[in-house]
Amino acid sequence: FTNLEGRKRSVLFAVFLLLIAVLAVTALRDPIDYDSFWHLKTGQDWAENGLSPWQDHYSFTFDGAEIRSPAVYFDLGLFKTIDWLGLETGFKLFTFGCMVLVLALVGLTLARARAPTLVYCLVLPLLVALLQMRATTRPELISYAFCALALILYDRAKSALTFRNVLPIAALMLVWANYHSSIFGY
Repeated sequence: FTNLEGRKRSVLFAVFLLLIAVLAVTALRDPIDYDSFWHLKTGQDWAENGLSPWQDHYSFTFDGAEIRSPAVYFDLGLFKTIDWLGLETGFKLFTFGCMVLVLALVGLTLARARAPTLVYCLVLPLLVALLQMRATTRPELISYAFCALALILYDRAKSALTFRNVLPIAALMLVWANYHSSIFGY
């Protein structure tokens, strides 16, 4: 354990490099489900045609029905990424970028907690394994990053419950609730 702590920087560099490579391979597989194209088309319709993302335009069972809590920003971000990079590359890089963001935020959380190297070596691979299980291009990809960011903000606020520390939490909850269903924020 002491030897591991003595080489913390090189060990963490190797761990992050390996895990980013694993996430890249994960993103290269077909991470698209049926909802992915619905989100893409909804984002495209909003950006190019001004159609409301709060109304279902494609479902044959709920055509024209109201959509509660649509992932408006996710849909728009996905469309813009794919519009810029192309369909296959856009999907894969969007998925990869979201997963790397979660990995970075959890790494930052561990750094703020001054976690020992062994904790990094246990938590980060577990996180990547969990991300691999749900690596489809869906709004949850960004919600995972919101979860990690919420933990960082909660940890910062526990040291001093001040307006300066609580305001970012309220802002995150506002963004998150308008982004999609906030699962961890409540």
